[in-house]
Amino acid sequence: MAEGESVGFVAAGVGVTPLLPCLGSLDLARLRLVWTLRMRDLGLVLDTFARHPELAERTVLFLTGGDAVVDTGEEKEQLGRVRESGAHVLLRRLCAEDLLAAAGDEIERWYVCTGTGLREQILQWLQGKEVIYEDFNF
Repeated sequence: MAEGESVGFVAAGVGVTPLLPCLGSLDLARLRLVWTLRMRDLGLVLDTFARHPELAERTVLFLTGGDAVVDTGEEKEQLGRVRESGAHVLLRRLCAEDLLAAAGDEIERWYVCTGTGLREQILQWLQGKEVIYEDFNF
């Protein structure tokens, strides 16, 4: 991050991994994480927030999987803990309006670590913004 710059990071599932080693050196007040993953992967979220509790309040979390119904006691308990962490939790898919709302006018640079389909949508949604990603399709 350049001095004074706010950045966004969009991750799908384990796409959050490239961000994790950087957290100790980032000013998290200038980071917005938009993270989408399946409900059954709440353990990854809890582990990440346990290791980096300050990240939770900078995170908008989209949980999917079927219709994201919380039907087991374990899922209900995990979802409760994620909500208590300070993350903003939505039980649905990410859409353009969500990403633009998370960005506000302050974020000009976005890092994206998602699958190809979602990345292509995000590139359309963020036209006019700087978007950085790696393509792991080979």
